[in-house]
Amino acid sequence: MKKRILSMLLVLVLMATLVPLHADAAVTIYWPVPGHTHLSQGYHANNAIDISDGSINGATVIAAASGTVTHIYLCSNTHNDSYSIQHPESTDCNGFGTGLVIKADDGRIYQYAHMQGGSIPSNVYRGAYVSAGQMIGRVGATGCATGPHLHFGISTTPNKYWEYGPNPDPAAGNYTYIYDGSCLQHTYGDWTYTKYPTCTETGTQVRSCTKCGHTETRSIAPTLHSYGDWVVTKSATCTEDGVETRTCPKCNGVETRSIPKSGHTYGDWTVVQEASCTAQGSKTRTCSTCGNVDTAVIEMAAHKYVSETIPATCSAPGGTKYTCSVCGNTYTETATVGWSDWSETKPAGVEDSLIESKTQYRSSKYETKTSYNTSESGWTLKSSDWQKADSGSVAYVKSWPGGFNTGNALYGTYNKTPVSASETATAKTVVNSEAVSGYIYWHWCRGSYTAGPINRRVSDVCEGEFQTFHAFFSTSNASSTDANGTNGGDCKYYPNGGCCTDTYWYFQIPVYTQNYTNYKKLFTYERWTDWSDWGDKAVSASDTRKVETRTVYRYYTAAKEHTWDAGTVTAAATCTADGAKTYTCSVCQTTKTEPIAKLGHDYRQTVVAATCTAKGYTLNKCSRCGDEYRDAETAMLPHKYVDGVCTACGDKVTMFTIGAVTAKAGDTVTVPVEIKNNTGFAGFTLKITADANLTLTGIAKGELMEKANSGLFVDNVKGGVINWTSDRNITGDGVLLELTFTVADNAPDGKYEISVALKDDEASNCVDENGRALRAAFEAGSVLVSAAPHMHDYAVTVTAPTCTAKGYTTHTCACGDSYVDTYTDALGHAWDSGKVTKPATETEDGVKTFTCTRCGETKTEVIPATGVVDVTEMFTDVSHSWADDGIQYCVTHQLMSGIGNDLFGPKLTTTRAQIVQILYNFVGEPEVSGSTPFTDLTQDWYQDAVLWAYQTGVVAGTSATTFSPNVPVTREQIAVLLAEFADKVLEVGGAESPADLSAYPDGAQVSSWARDAMADAVALGILNGAEIDGTVWLLPQGQATRAEVATLLEGFCASLA
Repeated sequence: MKKRILSMLLVLVLMATLVPLHADAAVTIYWPVPGHTHLSQGYHANNAIDISDGSINGATVIAAASGTVTHIYLCSNTHNDSYSIQHPESTDCNGFGTGLVIKADDGRIYQYAHMQGGSIPSNVYRGAYVSAGQMIGRVGATGCATGPHLHFGISTTPNKYWEYGPNPDPAAGNYTYIYDGSCLQHTYGDWTYTKYPTCTETGTQVRSCTKCGHTETRSIAPTLHSYGDWVVTKSATCTEDGVETRTCPKCNGVETRSIPKSGHTYGDWTVVQEASCTAQGSKTRTCSTCGNVDTAVIEMAAHKYVSETIPATCSAPGGTKYTCSVCGNTYTETATVGWSDWSETKPAGVEDSLIESKTQYRSSKYETKTSYNTSESGWTLKSSDWQKADSGSVAYVKSWPGGFNTGNALYGTYNKTPVSASETATAKTVVNSEAVSGYIYWHWCRGSYTAGPINRRVSDVCEGEFQTFHAFFSTSNASSTDANGTNGGDCKYYPNGGCCTDTYWYFQIPVYTQNYTNYKKLFTYERWTDWSDWGDKAVSASDTRKVETRTVYRYYTAAKEHTWDAGTVTAAATCTADGAKTYTCSVCQTTKTEPIAKLGHDYRQTVVAATCTAKGYTLNKCSRCGDEYRDAETAMLPHKYVDGVCTACGDKVTMFTIGAVTAKAGDTVTVPVEIKNNTGFAGFTLKITADANLTLTGIAKGELMEKANSGLFVDNVKGGVINWTSDRNITGDGVLLELTFTVADNAPDGKYEISVALKDDEASNCVDENGRALRAAFEAGSVLVSAAPHMHDYAVTVTAPTCTAKGYTTHTCACGDSYVDTYTDALGHAWDSGKVTKPATETEDGVKTFTCTRCGETKTEVIPATGVVDVTEMFTDVSHSWADDGIQYCVTHQLMSGIGNDLFGPKLTTTRAQIVQILYNFVGEPEVSGSTPFTDLTQDWYQDAVLWAYQTGVVAGTSATTFSPNVPVTREQIAVLLAEFADKVLEVGGAESPADLSAYPDGAQVSSWARDAMADAVALGILNGAEIDGTVWLLPQGQATRAEVATLLEGFCASLA
C-alpha cells in the first residue's frame, strides 16, 4: 500500500545489518485500533505493520502504552510521490502525514502514522503525557499512503523511532495485546462547553476520557437575566397607571411592570353656592397635578328657629311654636301635661314661679394620631419624621470580564444590582457604606495536570487548549502578580488544589458589599373633635379640652278641662256597625265623639222539620235587620211507601208486595208476589224469609214472568233464594212469583209473616237490562191461620206526627190487608238545653249539641276556645278505654284530630298519608318547597307532609313514582317510621338495650328490615304486645288502628323526655 522509495529501502537494509536481531521479552500493550485487527501488510522494511480493513477509515486510534509525545506531524495531505527520509527532528511530514511518536515509560518508542488530518486531540501535543488506551487520533490516509490504514511501529533504540525493533505483528508473539481498547475506569478531562448557556436557554458541556476518548455530556442551567435599573417609559398620571422597563445586558430581554396611578391631589374646597335651610349648596376642589375639578354637595343648613310659648287651652296643653328667622318655616311642639321640654329661650307670658332653668355643658377634645399616609380626612398635619423601615446589604461585582463563565454558580451569587440612594415625599433609601469584601479568582486552563497546581499559563477566554474553567471566592487579596495570562493579563498567585490541580495562576475580580437603610416618613396629625351633645354634668376646660355653656328653661303646663254637654246621638248603632254620640264643650265649642257599640243581631229561631225529600234545619233570622242563616241541619226522613208510592211526598219506586192469605193448620197455600210501578227489570236475586210455622215448598213464575217467557230462572227452595236473569226488561205490573207454603199441622191460629228482600241488601241484586240498579221497596205478606172463615176486621193504629213527619192512621186486618188515611202535620223539633260534645281548648273552639226531646235529632253551636279538652266528652266513640290517655295526648298536642261527626275513629286503620301528616304536625308543619316524584298524591291535605317526609328521608315511595297514600300501615312499619324520624329529624338514637324479640311467639315473623326498630320500640315501651287468650303477641304485620297509633305516639314522646 505504500510506495517504497529506494533510499528508504537502502537505509532500512543498512539498519538491518547494523542492528542485530534479538527476541524481546513479551509485554502487554493495547492494540492501537480497537475492533480492527486485519493487517494489510505485515512486518516490513519500515520496521512496522499496516493495520487496515474495509471499514477502518475514521476508527479511533489509542496509545498502545503510556508515555510522552516526542513528535507531532500535522500534514493533512496525501502524496504518493517518492521522498527522501528527513531528519526526525524536521517539521516536515517525513511521510507520516498526520501522526506522532510516543516515548513510552517502558523505554520503547511507538510510532503512529497516516491518521486523519485534525484528528489529534488538543490535549495530545508535543511534550504531553498520554496514558495507555487514551485516544490520540483517528485512522486516515494522510502522508505517503495509498489508502486508509494505520502505520504502527515499535523501536527499542533510544531516541531512534525508525530503528529496528521487535516485530509488532501479533503472529510474531513478541507482544501481548489488549484488543477491546476498553477502559476499566475512564479518566476524564475537564468539562468544555459545546454550547454556552444564555439567560433563558440551557447550555451543554462535554468531557472525554483521556485514555479511550469516550465522551460524556451534561446540561448547564440558564444563567438567568441580569437586569439593569428600571426606566420609566410611560409616566403614571392621577387616573392611569404608568409603565417602566428594564433590560438584561446579556440577552437584551426586556421586563415591564406597571407604575400605580397616583390618584388626584386635591386642594381645599371652594364654596360655589352657599347652602341655606331650604336648598343645598355646592363646592369644588381642583387637582394640583392634572387640574381635574371635583364637585360636592353642601347639605342644607339647619333652620334658625325662634321660639314662641303657646299658652294652654281647655282643648290642648300649652306648647312652643318655632319659626325659622331665615325662611319662615314653622312647627309647633305641644307640651304634655306637666313640664315642657327644655329650651334656650325663656318662655314669654309665663309666671317666673312656673319656670325652671339650668346650665348645660358641651366639650371638644384635642386629639393627635400618626400615620404613613400623606393626608387624613378631617385632620391637620402637625409634623413629620423619618422612621427606619428596614436595612440590608448587597454583595455584587461591578464589572464582569467578558471571558467569565456565566454558568458558574459565583456568577449567579454576585451578579446583583446595588441600590441607589433616593428620596420621595414618603420614602428614602440611604447607602451607608460600600467597600471591597472579597475576590473571585478565576481562569481557563488546560485541566490536564492532576498532581499540581503548578506554574502553567492560564487564559481569560475559552479557546484552544484552554477549555477548563475554575473559579472560587476568597476574602484574601493575593499579593503576588505576574503577566502569566495568554493575553498578557496580570494574574494572581493563589495555590488552591481544591479548585484546580493544573495551575496556581488566577485572574482576580473584586467583590463589593453595599450596606443600605430604607426609611418611611411618619406623619403626625391633630384636630379638635366635634362638639359633644349638651349635658348637665359640669365639665372643666384644659389644654386638651374646650368647653361651652348655655342656660336652658322649661315651664309647667297643663290643659284645662272641657265642660261637655249631655251629648247628641249623631249616628244610630245598628246590628253590624257602631253608632256615634257627639259632645260639645260649652266653653270653647270643641266637640268630641264617642262610639255607641253595635247592637249585634237579635236572631229568632224557626225549626224547619226534615222530610223525605229535604233535610231539616233551623232558620235564624234577625228581628232588627232581617239577616238570616241556617244551621242545625238534620238528615232527610225515609220514604213511607204504600203500593210503591210514598205517603208523604208521592215518590214512586218499584214495589214488591207479598200477598195475604188465610189457611188452616196443615194446609198448603200459594202466596202471590206482585210487582207495582214496574219501570222494567232484567234480573234479580231475592231472599225469602217466613215464620217458623210456614215451610217454603215451591217457587214458581207468576203470570207476568210466564207471559215474558225469557231469561234464566233458578230457584233454591231450601235456601229460600230466587235468581232470574235476562238480556231484556220485563215491564208492567202483575204477579211476579207464586210461593207455596205448608202450614205446620200444629200451628195455632194467628198471623204468620212472610218477607222478600234483595239478597244481602245489595242494590245490584235488582237491575234493568242496562245493568242499572232499580230503586225497590218491599211490603211483607202473611198467612192468617184460622179454623173459621175469614172476614176483614180492621184494627186502627194512629201514628202520631213527629218533629219532621206527618201523622196518619193505619187500618190493618189480621189477615194482613191494610190501608192508610187521616194525615196530620209534622210537629217541629223541641230542643233541650244542650250538651257539650266537644269541649273547647286553649287553642280550639268546642261544640255544644242540642237534642230534640221528641225525636232525638241534634244541632250544634260553637263554644269559644277555653282550654284542654276531655276526649271522652269530645268524641262519642272514645269512652274510658286503654287508649284514652294516648288519644288525649295526641289531640291536646294537636298531633291528631277527629274524623268528623264527633268521632275519633279509634278502630279505623291508619294510612301512610295519615301517619306522615301526624309526624309533620309533630315538628310544627315547617314550610316546604319543591316537589316529589309521586303521581298518586290526589288530595291537598297531605301534600306538604309527604314532601317534608320525602325530603328528610323519613319515608320513601312504594315505587319510583307512587307513594300509596291510602294504604294502611302495619305495626312494624310504624316502628320503622318512628325510628327513621328520631334518627334523621330529631337526631336521637335507639335504645341502649334493645328488646329480645324471640320472647314473643311471633317474634320470628318480624321482617328483617324492621327487626332493629321493633326491638328498640319494645325496649323503650313505645310498642307493647297484644294479649290474646293469655298470650302476648307482637302482631308485626297487624294493621295499626288510630287508637294504637295514638298510644304509640304517646310512648314515643315519653321516650324522648
